[in-house]
Amino acid sequence: MGVNGVNGRLDDNNDFVNEEEEDLADALSPANDMLDKAKLWWILEYVPQKIRFQKDDDCWVKKLS
Repeated sequence: MGVNGVNGRLDDNNDFVNEEEEDLADALSPANDMLDKAKLWWILEYVPQKIRFQKDDDCWVKKLS
């Protein structure tokens, strides 16, 4: 049952879909791979990126990845 926004009273709302049904619909839907549609973006997959992270001993490390 959903809550009506006018008076705050309860009324029937049959639009609810549980999470398992949504996950199933997502799994069965076609893939939306933007790298497949826009081939030029593949260049960025191979360009090295500078990353910076903190090690367990609290020192910072920079490297290309």
